Amino acid sequence: MGWKAIKEHYRINHHVQVTDEGICIGYSRKFNRAHNLIVIELGVGVMNFNCGRLDGENLTRFADRELRRYEAEMRADPVRVGELVAANDVFQKSITVYTYKDAQIIEKKCEKLGWPNNTHDGQTMSDNAFSTNRAQVVAWAIGSAQTYFNWLVKLEKIERAKLEGTGKLVEIWKENLAALNKELP
Repeated sequence: MGWKAIKEHYRINHHVQVTDEGICIGYSRKFNRAHNLIVIELGVGVMNFNCGRLDGENLTRFADRELRRYEAEMRADPVRVGELVAANDVFQKSITVYTYKDAQIIEKKCEKLGWPNNTHDGQTMSDNAFSTNRAQVVAWAIGSAQTYFNWLVKLEKIERAKLEGTGKLVEIWKENLAALNKELP
């Protein structure tokens, strides 16, 4: 996948990453995230340009100028965009990092460690989900799974209580309906 080829070819100074949306270009700052100002949908080649506004306000002049440049260059040659997306990215280093998804510990490679850098497959590495220490990632995964499990247990109790309350209401209204039906001549 050519997320790095896109970044290098268009001299992109913004953050580039791969998400479920596709190759996304935007901001990925800790408190100012707009990761999808430009999106290139994988396998489709459709480009979506959302860079006119950010949180209801105009982007800064520099950002606006740079984003407009990327947009203009991509619109001018969509075939080239497709070629770059299909390209195999070349990396100088391949550092092993680990992350997790549900109960799976996943091994990935990256050129540079830590946020806001990406793995070779384009995923942005957050500091609390990627590490070179597999044991640390397993501990994070266990903590995350435990938190989610605890939340589900609480949710189940709440839903059971609601269902029990609803069952009581059904019985009350069943009796009310029967009493009202007796009133009919």
